Amino acid sequence: MDDARKEFLSVLCNLYMAALLAVLPLYTAGTYYQLGDTKYLLFRNVSLLCIGLWLVPGGVYALWKRDRWSAVDFGMLAYCACVLVSAMASPFGEIAWTGYREWHMGAWSQLLFVGIYFMISREYDGNVLPIYLGEGAFLAVTVIGLLNRLGIDPLKLYEGFRAGDWEYSHLLSTLGNINWLCGYYSVMLAFPMAGFLYCGRHGGLQGKAGRIKEGILYVISVLGLGLLCIQGSDSGPVIAVTGIGLSLWACRKQPERFRKGLLLGAGVSAVIPGMGWAIRKLQTQAATPIDGDAFARMQWKGFWFLSILLLILAVLHARLKGHARKLFTLSLLTVGAITGMAVLWVFLGDWMKIPWENFGSGRGTLWKRAWEGFLKGDWKQKLLGAGPDCFAEYLTSVGISPVIDTTGQWSRAVYTNAHNEWLTQLINLGLLGTAAYLAVWAGAFRRYRGMLLGVLALGMYGVNSLVSFQQVLNAPFLFLVLGLSEAKCRKAQEASRERQVHDGQCI
Repeated sequence: MDDARKEFLSVLCNLYMAALLAVLPLYTAGTYYQLGDTKYLLFRNVSLLCIGLWLVPGGVYALWKRDRWSAVDFGMLAYCACVLVSAMASPFGEIAWTGYREWHMGAWSQLLFVGIYFMISREYDGNVLPIYLGEGAFLAVTVIGLLNRLGIDPLKLYEGFRAGDWEYSHLLSTLGNINWLCGYYSVMLAFPMAGFLYCGRHGGLQGKAGRIKEGILYVISVLGLGLLCIQGSDSGPVIAVTGIGLSLWACRKQPERFRKGLLLGAGVSAVIPGMGWAIRKLQTQAATPIDGDAFARMQWKGFWFLSILLLILAVLHARLKGHARKLFTLSLLTVGAITGMAVLWVFLGDWMKIPWENFGSGRGTLWKRAWEGFLKGDWKQKLLGAGPDCFAEYLTSVGISPVIDTTGQWSRAVYTNAHNEWLTQLINLGLLGTAAYLAVWAGAFRRYRGMLLGVLALGMYGVNSLVSFQQVLNAPFLFLVLGLSEAKCRKAQEASRERQVHDGQCI
């Protein structure tokens, strides 16, 4: 009976992962109209079904085995408790549970995120099929997005929009808003990048099959990084540079994988001006956001030089041995950090000229208002928060407007978060909830520091979280990665205990 239950839960976990990784990012219902609601309803319904089925036959028992809980587990439990207490104490009623309209990041969603972590950390059996499906979906999203930037609309999602419309240049692929795309890529890029860097390790595919897999993962990674750099949002290049930098740092003691990190940098450095050349030849500049400098950045000739330079450095690194190679690696990391800052200057240099209030398309004003709102709260508000996803309602209640005076698409729009995840958590969940969320991150960085998938996802998502927000296309995937990393740690610990018992060390 236990074997049958275990097999059922493993299959359920794999199906749920496949639904999140492969179906959620691609499903659009054929239109961009209310795409956020469409994807959220899919996420909510599938999650309630799968997590509910998991809790009934085995989930409660799995959670009760506290003797093997990790610091991340306890952090998740504390975060779950803070979410519940904050929602129950919230003066904003139903919003604290269901979330703000069209956003849906209330308590129910937060509890589902925690459920994703616990379900996958306890039931994932190592099946790679859901991961491969997710990487395939990621490639499809990327190819569609690149075609969109070339003025090609294979899914006919732009019907009704014309060149010059905000939607024509700011809605991309099957994900919608380019800011949402950045959130999705900040997590999902970790899968092909980690797979490419560690391809063939520990009994993986060898020979021709291994090289084919390695080549496919390289193409997926480079195209994804390239789209992230040209999609139009300034946070995209920051995420890409962070991912490549973390790859190089994490693989600094592994020469072959360090060179792969250099090749990732070389590839994306070629994709950026290559897309610029194609857009110019096809005269599809209208498909690139006109309220930014994305197209102008693609014209920077320095990217070609950077690509060639990284290729040369990879070849030189391969020829060195011993201490000379270690010194060369350290020098490359130092020069790479300087180069990364130079690349970011190309993308973000204009930010230095913007007044603080207008920084990051009004983010400076939002951050200031969020902090003022936090200071205005009483002790209960400061400790427990206003309730999950109650940012806009709370600011309004203390006399601070959640509307930023701006022009364009978001003129007079109500901002439901601070466009900084940590400030948003501070308002919504208070000091206790923010501390619990921070404990999850701190525990994960410490526990998963040897796992490239977890390191990349945490690093890229973490950088994006400083200027962005939780939404249905990034938060579920982050908790999924944390669950996968925890599952790997638990299996490693179980294997270690079994060896100790076998050796007579633990009887």
